[in-house]
Amino acid sequence: MISYCNAGFLENLEEISSKAKSTTFVNCMTWLFEKEKDCHRRGLIDFFVYQTDHAMDKVAHDLRTLNPNYRPHKIKPYFHLDEFPMIDGRDEDTFRFGRLSRSDPAKFHPSQLWIYEAMVAPVLKSGVMLGVDAGIRAKIGHEPDWIRAYPPGELSAQEVYRHSHCIIQATETYENLPRIGFEAMASGCLLIVDDRGGWRELVQHGKTGFLCSDERAFVYYSSRAAYESNERNSMTLAARTWLQDNWSLESSAADWKKFFEELAGFSGA
Repeated sequence: MISYCNAGFLENLEEISSKAKSTTFVNCMTWLFEKEKDCHRRGLIDFFVYQTDHAMDKVAHDLRTLNPNYRPHKIKPYFHLDEFPMIDGRDEDTFRFGRLSRSDPAKFHPSQLWIYEAMVAPVLKSGVMLGVDAGIRAKIGHEPDWIRAYPPGELSAQEVYRHSHCIIQATETYENLPRIGFEAMASGCLLIVDDRGGWRELVQHGKTGFLCSDERAFVYYSSRAAYESNERNSMTLAARTWLQDNWSLESSAADWKKFFEELAGFSGA
């Protein structure tokens, strides 16, 4: 018997472990649950699965210190492109951008609105922000009238992508592997995002999007995307091809097959 565990199963992991051939914990976060550390210390978790090198690197030292039998595995996820078709025919008379996330203040950089104000375009600018509530405005300020801000759930992600030439998104937290990155690339929105965390594994800088080291880099690359529409459109086409070639069902299945083979041959610590 093989048991796959997420955070909800940690409370019962001792009983599960006593009946299972192996246990695997899948943590999509870049930090450790206290119960996860306790179970690993006690030898109740045999394998750990991650989506990104970033997540593995963030937790590896602590887990190896707790138990030398730390067995990490990276399995590349699969993104179903058909749910987010390429969007053509966006209005080029206005430079349109968006950002979307949970209404968690850590998801919003305090300079987010400054970036939008400071970036320049040869035409009018128009923005959409999804996930904005009173707590977010208390952190970043109130948006100008050329940016429409919506609370969580009021728009669909597809509506944001239909509006936007680019997703311009700065955060304070580290992202593991944001689903919106896949959705935006599939939909034909250029990603202009932080140069850290899982974004580095998803975005090829200068080819499929732009990675920004600070607020001024965000302003530069956002302005460049506004002025260089041919470059921007070429990059969005390259981004969708990159998804097709590197985040396919076939590549994910190959990772899972290799992992299952190791589980099948596992005989305990």
